[in-house]
Amino acid sequence: MQNLEKSQYEIVHELLEDIESTTSTRDLCQSMLKTIAKVTRASGCTLMLYIEAKRTLFRCAAFGLSDWFFKKSTVSIDPGISKALKGKCVFVRDVALDFRVGYRKQVMKEGIASILNIPIKLKERVIGAMQIYGSEVRDFTDSEISLACMIANLGVDALDKAGFFEIVQRDYKAFKKSMSQLSSELDYELEAEPDVTPVEDEGPIIYAGG
Repeated sequence: MQNLEKSQYEIVHELLEDIESTTSTRDLCQSMLKTIAKVTRASGCTLMLYIEAKRTLFRCAAFGLSDWFFKKSTVSIDPGISKALKGKCVFVRDVALDFRVGYRKQVMKEGIASILNIPIKLKERVIGAMQIYGSEVRDFTDSEISLACMIANLGVDALDKAGFFEIVQRDYKAFKKSMSQLSSELDYELEAEPDVTPVEDEGPIIYAGG
């Protein structure tokens, strides 16, 4: 347990060093997502921002996903993401057993077996969501969920200070165009699904943290 705690401490410390030294918001996003994947023992994760003026959930950064998955999958407002947008941490223990997971066949083809959804908050206001992916059926521990939320908050605060969210909200089209140009250089596409509609159906999705 002591070794695990020390490892987690070192991982978070590395992120803090990156925050201090990194001026690129793209690099900062990647560092945040990579750190979250490490502390949660996840295979990958993605950051999605809610564009108020467009009622759009925009996938703006990802770590550990294949080019195929990022090109083919869009952001589906399933019950897990819907609850995360309301400020709840939510996880799906077994994707194969929950037919309400958005684009479930594509998710399973990617090798994703479980999903943790966490809200992305800025000054106590939810501005988006993050999905954290497990390659096997599993639970996410309270410690992992707390660490993921803490690291997300650190990263979001740094991105806010760099003016990242203000740029996205003020000129979404220009930002999406610039991000798409960057993504084509990296051989993947950024996609979004319009009309964010909360879903109330509970079913077998497990809701963490109350």
